[in-house]
Amino acid sequence: MPRFFFHFTSHDEVGRDEIGTVFPSLEAAYLDAYEAVLGISFEMFRAHDDPTNDEVEIADESGRTLMHIPFSEILRPRQKVSVRASRHATDRAIQACQRQTLRSRMLWSELQTEFAKTQDTFRSIQSKLAILNTGRRQD
Repeated sequence: MPRFFFHFTSHDEVGRDEIGTVFPSLEAAYLDAYEAVLGISFEMFRAHDDPTNDEVEIADESGRTLMHIPFSEILRPRQKVSVRASRHATDRAIQACQRQTLRSRMLWSELQTEFAKTQDTFRSIQSKLAILNTGRRQD
């Protein structure tokens, strides 16, 4: 199983995890870090300290950063979305997609028309070049 390292940054001070912890997956490491962030934050709040600018990095054994977890992201309350607002946003997105689909079809039609004109012009040029090369008309 892979070993993950959790580096903690608070007020420009970095605490590097030199030992690491073994987890079955990055997801399991993230969930553990999430719980740790909540615990650390509660302790900081009790001490009247602000943890919102702190962060944790999860790194692999080679030192490569796999995840960057700002405390503010975990501590921010989720916004409640009403079903009505969600439905309205969905309807607007569907209407925008329908408009774009119609526009795409119109542009495709215009492109086909212009392509046909270009092909006709090309055939005309080929015919005229053939006349110049042979000195007679081709039908």
